[in-house]
Amino acid sequence: LLAVPGAAAKEVVAGLGEALAGKVVVDATNDVGGGGKLHALDGLAAGAHPVRAFNTLGWENFAEPVVAGTRADLLYGAEDGHPREVAERLIRDVGLEPVWLGGPEAFDLVDSVTRLWFTLVFQRGFGRRLAFKVLHES
Repeated sequence: LLAVPGAAAKEVVAGLGEALAGKVVVDATNDVGGGGKLHALDGLAAGAHPVRAFNTLGWENFAEPVVAGTRADLLYGAEDGHPREVAERLIRDVGLEPVWLGGPEAFDLVDSVTRLWFTLVFQRGFGRRLAFKVLHES
């Protein structure tokens, strides 16, 4: 799990290099001051399995995943198969419900959810206990 200040994430990933090959790497960082991508997953070693998760909500929602009486969802991206299974297990272990948006091609979509959270919380004043719930008919 990559949980370092967003500005340091790319350097940390580069420093770990080949040690990440074959590993599931969950990037929970947000480089909001970087001006580009919020994640550091483009720099992963070949053979690493990237996951983009735990970056779309504030820490308060991980500490207490039920908001206004409803269990919050966590939108994330991961390769299908083992990386997705690992991500879903971790997300459920903290009490959230996983919502898979797709593989690495969906990382920018996950980051758009992060931008939405930041906008609602900091610019629109909703407060940090804001979370998301995907509603759909089965």
